[in-house]
Amino acid sequence: MSVKERIIQYIDFKEMSKSAFCREIDVSPAYITSMRKSIQPDKIESIAMNFPDLNIDWLLTGRGEMIRADAIDGTLKTVQTLVMSSIDKNDIIDMMQKKIDELNSQIEEMLTTASREADGNIIASQQRIIESLSKTIENLTNK
Repeated sequence: MSVKERIIQYIDFKEMSKSAFCREIDVSPAYITSMRKSIQPDKIESIAMNFPDLNIDWLLTGRGEMIRADAIDGTLKTVQTLVMSSIDKNDIIDMMQKKIDELNSQIEEMLTTASREADGNIIASQQRIIESLSKTIENLTNK
């Protein structure tokens, strides 16, 4: 898979348009379509700055996960912060359950619409988030 294909995969994952992505990194709307084999360092830097959850090693080489592990950890820390705040426990559980349902829906869509190898990485990342959220829900309901 090429850098161009991985950028398109990330854009699809983020549920955004190519033109919106291009606006964020300050390039022409046709930039992705016109990409060949390489990507300029200044574009990589702009992508890294505007999309901090994207694993740049994955983007350039295909190695590892598409979403950085620390971005997943950040989501979990946000959830933990909410848990510790004065927000009603049931509201937090409802919010987490909605996120789990959303991730499960995305996984189902990926399983039915494509069999690309890279989708396995996305699915694995989402399943880890689901497991963590489910454990947090379980802990909350047991308190």
